[in-house]
Amino acid sequence: MTDKFSTYVEIFTDFTTESDSELVATFDTGVTYLIAENLQLDAGVNIGLTQASDDFNPFVGFSVRF
Repeated sequence: MTDKFSTYVEIFTDFTTESDSELVATFDTGVTYLIAENLQLDAGVNIGLTQASDDFNPFVGFSVRF
């Protein structure tokens, strides 16, 4: 959107070959804000698409590049 402000969307899946395991799938979306060249704030939500997924998981955080 701008040099400092971005958005994203993704579909995430987590599966295993273990018996009796269920597919976890989520629709994830959020925003990022670049504070400095190596520091970014993140906020978003993961929305469950399958029974094994959490229904709603909001989050905030930051990322540091070394």
